[in-house]
Amino acid sequence: MVSNYRKLFQKDYEKLVLELEKLTILTKEQNNIIKTLNATVNNMNDLLVSKDEEIKKLILEIQRLKNNNDKDSTNSGKPSSKNGFKKIKNSREKTNRKQGGQKGHKGSTASVSKIKQLIDSGNVKHDVIDINKTNKNKDKPYISRYIQDIEITTVVKEYRYYPDELGEYNIPKSQNNVVTYGNELKAVFMLLVHRVPASMDQSVDFIKAITNGVFNITKATLVNWSKTLSDNLDPFIEEILQELYNAYYVHTDESPINISGKNYQLHNYSNKEYTLQYVHKNKSKEAMIEIGFLNNYLGTLIHDHNRVQYNFGINHGECNVHILRYLKGIEDFTKHKWAKEMSKLLKDILYQKKLLQEKGIDFFNREKIERYSKEYDKIIKRGTKEYQYDYDTNAYEDEERKLIIRLEDYKENHLLFIYDFNIPFSNNRAETDIRPVKRKLNVGIFRSKVGAEYYLKIRSFISTLLKNNRNVFQAIRDAFDGKLITLKLKGN
Repeated sequence: MVSNYRKLFQKDYEKLVLELEKLTILTKEQNNIIKTLNATVNNMNDLLVSKDEEIKKLILEIQRLKNNNDKDSTNSGKPSSKNGFKKIKNSREKTNRKQGGQKGHKGSTASVSKIKQLIDSGNVKHDVIDINKTNKNKDKPYISRYIQDIEITTVVKEYRYYPDELGEYNIPKSQNNVVTYGNELKAVFMLLVHRVPASMDQSVDFIKAITNGVFNITKATLVNWSKTLSDNLDPFIEEILQELYNAYYVHTDESPINISGKNYQLHNYSNKEYTLQYVHKNKSKEAMIEIGFLNNYLGTLIHDHNRVQYNFGINHGECNVHILRYLKGIEDFTKHKWAKEMSKLLKDILYQKKLLQEKGIDFFNREKIERYSKEYDKIIKRGTKEYQYDYDTNAYEDEERKLIIRLEDYKENHLLFIYDFNIPFSNNRAETDIRPVKRKLNVGIFRSKVGAEYYLKIRSFISTLLKNNRNVFQAIRDAFDGKLITLKLKGN
C-alpha cells in the first residue's frame, strides 16, 4: 500500500518537475519576447521623437516658404515689380472725396491768356480756321476755341556749298556723306531709346509710322548715334563727377543688369542734383576701386547696408525705408510687438524732424536726441526677448535675428539723420535713379558692355538735366552740334 503510494507520488513529482521545466523554458521565451517588444517600443519612441522633430522642422519650413510667398514690396526688399497680382494695401488715409479735381483746387487746363502769349511769342505756328464764316456775318463777333496740337513734317534740307576765294569747299566733317540725317531727328531717336525708354526696334517703327515710311533707320545707325552722343558728353560727365566729389552726401546702390545673357552690376552714385552711373562685372570692393569714384570721395555715403561701402567715405547713413519694410515683415510673420514699436519710433522721429525743418530749425536739442536714443535701445532689448521666447517655433527667426543685430550694431548709422539734418532718412534717391535702367531691361537687353556704357553715360546726362529742370531735347541736339553743355552757365 505504502509502496504504491510512493510510486504514485514519484510519478506526480516527476510530472511536476517536467511541467516546471517546460514553464521555465516558456518563461525564458516570454522574457525574450518581452525584451524584444521593449526594445521595439523604445525604438518606436525614439522614432516618434525623431518624427516629431522632423514634423516640427517641416512645419517651420512650410511656414518659412509661406512667409517668402507672402513677401512683397511693403514688407521686404522685393521691388514693387515683383508683387505680381497681389493686391497691396494702400497706405493713404481714406477720405470721402470723389476722384478727380477737387473743389477750390486750381485746375491745370491751359488758360486763354497763356495760349495768346504763346501765339504772340512766335514759338508756335498759329492757324486760324473760320467756321461758317460768310459775307453777312464776317464782321460780327466770333467765339474762339483753341486746339493745341503738333504737326509732323518730314524735311529735306539741301545745303549748296560754293567755293571760296581759294576755290575750296568748306564742308563740315558732319556732312562728309552726301546724304546724312539731321540733329533734330537724332535727338528724337535718342529721347525714345534713352528717355522713354523704347527698344531700338520700337523706336524705328515709331518714326517710320509717323513719317509714313520716309525714315526707315537701321539699328546700327542708332548705335552709332548713341556712341557719338556718348562721346560728346565727356565734359558734362566730368562736371557731374566733380560736383559729386564736392557733395556733402552721395546715395549709392548697385543693381544686377543683363548684358548679352551675362550678369553685370550697375553702380549708381547720385544726389538730388546729379546722377552718375557705371557698369562693372561685379560689386566687390575691388570693382568699386577700379571704377574710381568711391576711393576719391570724402563725404557721407547713403546706402542700404552694403558693408563693402564702409571701406569708403568718412561717414555712412543706412536706408531706413528698407528697415520699415523689414519691420513690417517681422510684424506680419511673427506678430512680435517690438517691430511695430520701432517702426512707429522711426516714423515719429522723421515727422518731428520735418516739423522743425518747416520752421527753419535744423537740429534736435540734446534732450530729445537722448530720449530717442534710449527708446531705440529699449525696443531692441524687447525685440531680443520676444525673438528668444518663441525661437523654436518662429519660422521667421533668421530674418528677425539679422535685423535685430543690424539695428543694434549700426545704430549710429540708422540714426544719423537725427544727428545731422542734412542727411536723408532713406536711400530712395538711388533706387529712383536706377529704376529707368530696370525699365529699359524690360524692353530689351544690352548686347555688349560698350553699349551698356553708352546708355549709362547718356542716362546720367538725362537724369542730371531733369533734376535741374533743363530741356533734355535741346541739350541732346546741342550735344550733336558739338556745343558745350554745362550746368554752371545759365541758359543752357
